[in-house]
Amino acid sequence: MKRVFSISILAALAAVGSAQVLIVDSGTVERVWSFSSFDGTFISDNVIVDDANNRLATPIKLIDSGRGSYYISDQVNNAVLEYSYGGQFLNTIVSGESNIRGITINNGFLYVASGGLNSILRFNADGTNRTVFSNLAQSPWDIFFKGNDILVSNSTDNSITKLDLNGVVQGQWNVTGGGATGMFFPQQIVQDGANLLIAGFSGGPLSGGVPNPLPGLFSYDLNGNQLQYISSTLGGRGIARLGNGMILYASGTRVVRYDPTTQTHTDMWTGTTANSFRFITPVPEPGTLALLGGGLAFLVRRRKSR
Repeated sequence: MKRVFSISILAALAAVGSAQVLIVDSGTVERVWSFSSFDGTFISDNVIVDDANNRLATPIKLIDSGRGSYYISDQVNNAVLEYSYGGQFLNTIVSGESNIRGITINNGFLYVASGGLNSILRFNADGTNRTVFSNLAQSPWDIFFKGNDILVSNSTDNSITKLDLNGVVQGQWNVTGGGATGMFFPQQIVQDGANLLIAGFSGGPLSGGVPNPLPGLFSYDLNGNQLQYISSTLGGRGIARLGNGMILYASGTRVVRYDPTTQTHTDMWTGTTANSFRFITPVPEPGTLALLGGGLAFLVRRRKSR
């Protein structure tokens, strides 16, 4: 009975779960917004707001650091910055790099996409011990770990580069077909059940009379086969599957929800030229991690008191 009680506490705490997605805005006032992870409705536009020190210039992606904070990559300030869950600046984790875009944590390491170096850099989670993990021939945007492979979206030849876990290039997903069969500017890559969602930011010209790739949202299986193309003249930078089955995507000045049943796009936030929405990250509801930590501490104390 005692063990069941302990497990039930953990289950209840964990069930609070992810109730929001955070979207980075690199517009006039750099900030992080939150929307419902279930239906995409607006929650807040001040999760993190740049301060008078202008530490944020063009933030691209927010991730959980794995050590009780958020990391935010900044393309223009060439940095990865650390913020508390409450939005306070804590530390500069990485600085002095060139054109930083997507970042991710995997197996205790921080991976950074450098557009200036056309490389993936690797650091310890605290930003120490810098190494060049992979030299690429393309300009990387996002980094996604898929089993024993790493997928990197790039804007040089508009494809997905595949690396092994040692950073060695294994080939490319050729996503540059004409019309709806290809994408011109892949940005964020996210897991979607057994498949992947990829945001295609823009359309563009191809040589040889091939129809121009179209902006929109794309679904691929884990082997690089396109499953679906969702047309959107707005294009997408960030993308996420919502709890109600719809898709939320960030498209410059707008945050949009796509309903696969009605095949309609609905603005969840219509901004102005002052907004520039980027990548999307699901995170726990504010206070959930603290609640979970408190529950674990209670269980530890209870065990020691036996």
